[in-house]
Amino acid sequence: MNKTQKHYKYLWLLISLYVLATIVSDLAEGKVTTVLWIHAGAGLFIFTFSYFFIDIITEVYGYKRGRLTIWIGIFFCGLFALLAEVTQLFPHPNNQSMSTLIPLTQRIFLSTIATVIIAENLNAYLVAKLKIFFNGRHIGTRFIFSTLISTFISMLVFSLIGFYGRLPNEGFILLTLTSWLYRFITELALIPVSIAISKKLKQIEKTDIYDRNTNFNIFAFDSHYSSTEDHLFNKEAK
Repeated sequence: MNKTQKHYKYLWLLISLYVLATIVSDLAEGKVTTVLWIHAGAGLFIFTFSYFFIDIITEVYGYKRGRLTIWIGIFFCGLFALLAEVTQLFPHPNNQSMSTLIPLTQRIFLSTIATVIIAENLNAYLVAKLKIFFNGRHIGTRFIFSTLISTFISMLVFSLIGFYGRLPNEGFILLTLTSWLYRFITELALIPVSIAISKKLKQIEKTDIYDRNTNFNIFAFDSHYSSTEDHLFNKEAK
């Protein structure tokens, strides 16, 4: 079966923004803060955008490209964590603050990797599967449902690895629930934007992938599609 070899204008920009949001949020996550009534890690306010970009990439370019984005994010998160660890090997007279920060950052990165593999992959899976189930309709409903489920699992996994034992049990539960609620509300507010961007990108890129024959194994690395899986490609051909 022939695979489409289209060159997209904005796919790699979206992937880069996803990686940026993931790494920067990890750097900020070690600081627990309160904004209005939300008690959460500071990185949460940035990490929300990683789901925003995954939703758009999966909706427009397909689950395979969403999965590719996730693995690229994991690679650069791991690389950043490794380089951060290497910096501790250089002698410095006032290195105590870095010696405290780096192990915390490493723990946050480990929790991010687990979160990305489990929750963000689930989010992309739900977006792709619901798109087929609704035959491309009800994009807002699809985004809301996938976000509701995946963000809860995301915050549970992230909080368990990143913060359990660092906070009292009551504080840990409060942090997890308020972080999830904030992330869901924020994603809900961003859905009109993600819908508008998705629709515009489909027009610009002339692509609209349906994952009818996709292998959804997270460890599969194929990122190409046949022309029959691209609805707009078929319309252009006709």
